[in-house]
Amino acid sequence: MEFLNYLSQYIQKVLHVSIKIHRWPKQKELPFFLTDLYHFYLMEVKDWQSLLMIAKADTKSTPAEIKKQMNLVEKKWKGPCIYASEKISSYNRDRLITSQIPFIIPGNQMCLPDLGLDLRERFIQQKEKTKKNLTPATQVVLIHVLLGHENRRFFTVELADKLNYTVMTINRTFDELKAGAIGEVLWQGKERYWTFSGTRKELWRLTKAHMRDPVKKRVWVPDIKPFKKKCPMAGSSALAHYSMLNPPSLPIYALKDIDLTEVLPSSEEAKGEIEIWRYHPNLFQQEGIVDPFSLYLSLETEALKDERIGIALDEMLEKYL
Repeated sequence: MEFLNYLSQYIQKVLHVSIKIHRWPKQKELPFFLTDLYHFYLMEVKDWQSLLMIAKADTKSTPAEIKKQMNLVEKKWKGPCIYASEKISSYNRDRLITSQIPFIIPGNQMCLPDLGLDLRERFIQQKEKTKKNLTPATQVVLIHVLLGHENRRFFTVELADKLNYTVMTINRTFDELKAGAIGEVLWQGKERYWTFSGTRKELWRLTKAHMRDPVKKRVWVPDIKPFKKKCPMAGSSALAHYSMLNPPSLPIYALKDIDLTEVLPSSEEAKGEIEIWRYHPNLFQQEGIVDPFSLYLSLETEALKDERIGIALDEMLEKYL
């Protein structure tokens, strides 16, 4: 890991001490969403040990989220945790300092309150690159692949028929996948096809950071009965079916764009909650439940607030990956 070597050299240069860095064996005991965001390494500086949480390239956690993630890690590791990343904006750096979060940005700054250190060699302000989100159609294609078989070819006409898109739209998704270096787009005769040589787990790790929450908005309705037959369960109602968690007091269903004439301003008198999705939730529903990958994306923010949701989501995906 090139960044790990750079990080190690930076720390030794600044602290003028030799250090040892090696993989943390208890990483496997952490929730999947944490290992999906970070690499975990033990760092030994003389008789002082700490755990490095090295952000992966596509990780875009806020300081508040990093704090919550550290709290979860510290349930398995009783010593200090240190956040490390290749780069950070000046705004988020200041928020890390304010929140008393130990961090190391090699070549820029090292702030380790436990050691009484706030070392700032130089700081290069960087414009935060906006994460390029995949279009809904491309996300639908990827979820179709994630739910299907590994190592096969996906042709334009076949995907258009199965996913209810035009061939032109599928060709655009292929262009987007090609531009993002996700798999390969090739030709067989006059028809294009897309293929990915890795496993579903590798495809998920490669693309998850660019996928969007499928939910555009959530509304409360006075009557849930009209939605029960035509809409799949979503949100924590769906997660209750995939896990041992209790369902919410108000059932949650998902649908594509629709004009809802009766919408309540709060949940007080509601009989249910409706999620309005960017793509049709019925595409991959099984037994009236939304697919696990879209469900994961829709509850990812909630998982940062509630450890039980994060664990349930991880266990759900392990069955598919």
